[in-house]
Amino acid sequence: MKHVEDSGYVLLTRYLGHYHLDNRIHLTKFDYTGQIQWQHVYAQSDTLIFAEEGLNLTILNANRYLISGWCYYPDPGETGGWKRPFLILTDSLGNDVWELPVVFDGYYHGYALSSILHKNYIYTCGQHIATSGGYPCIVKTTLDGDEIYTSDILTQGIYIGALGTIDPVNDSMLYVTGAWSSQPGSDETYTAFMKIDTLGNLIDSIIYMKLSNNIKWTTKTFDGKFVSVGTHYDGNWDMYAFKINENIEYDSIYTQPFTYDSLCPDIVSETFDLECDILVDLEELFTTAEGSHLKIYPNPANGKITVELPEYTVSRQQTRSFEISKVHYGLQEPAELLVYDIFGRKVKYLHLSKNQTQTEIDVSHWKSGIYLIELRSEGKVLDKGKFVVN
Repeated sequence: MKHVEDSGYVLLTRYLGHYHLDNRIHLTKFDYTGQIQWQHVYAQSDTLIFAEEGLNLTILNANRYLISGWCYYPDPGETGGWKRPFLILTDSLGNDVWELPVVFDGYYHGYALSSILHKNYIYTCGQHIATSGGYPCIVKTTLDGDEIYTSDILTQGIYIGALGTIDPVNDSMLYVTGAWSSQPGSDETYTAFMKIDTLGNLIDSIIYMKLSNNIKWTTKTFDGKFVSVGTHYDGNWDMYAFKINENIEYDSIYTQPFTYDSLCPDIVSETFDLECDILVDLEELFTTAEGSHLKIYPNPANGKITVELPEYTVSRQQTRSFEISKVHYGLQEPAELLVYDIFGRKVKYLHLSKNQTQTEIDVSHWKSGIYLIELRSEGKVLDKGKFVVN
């Protein structure tokens, strides 16, 4: 359901009636009191369209409505049908403007999960079904329903996957989320937060191995960040939220760590009596937030890279009433550095000694691409970084 400018609501539904099971995609417009103003059924313009599903509703300018989903439609010379991305554009009264089973060369198969209007073009994300797998993809069309291009965002190491949400970053960049598995029957799924250009090229990404479902919902915040939400099942259904900035990095409402000892000069160690009634001030901040992050150079690289370890790390402990944060200068315990490729596969492991400040990695024989680094100690992730191998 979507709220529209006149304080009414538009509801995308399926079937809507026991006696019309072939009418599977409907829009219903309600006024603010809940009275029905109009109602339409779609996928009636071409008798070759069948088994259609509307999965997502987007409101375009001038209160036009765009429905994304799938339908079945025959390949050239056939009488049956294959699953296709399916787009429907209506006017502000819900009247059908055009309906598009995406076919390109006639043999394009897949489905659409969501769409946006960006710079007067429609960008749709979903899955391209090919003989070797199902690939996360985008489709670009005009406002007149003309197909422009399709692009598979990831193919290597993917058995089955799709893009779930799409949002604009700026005039030339898009933020998309996706998920995939690497082999049949695998319980390991990968979730990706990616930046692509409007030509469908992958620019940057974060790979997260956890969620059992694709990202279902993304919104762009007032300050240009993206909040994405998905679910994972491990005996119970859990909801996960991620906040990603325009540089495709995990973001936080806190931009700097806090220090807690300047108001109590008698504190000389990391332990203290919690009955001393210490008060802290949000203005007590570190002045060099970059000191808490890994530094990787050169980046991009084609020979050796140097990884400088953080000057200090922050550990957090949740008590019943509040969270305790401790700042440690240098590595307090032995740590490990792990490097993953863009598909989440571990390609390098390094053991780090206590108080070590940097290390080198030879990447001269590595494949070109984006790599992710994690700094871990005692099973906890202290920091992350990424670099590119040319």
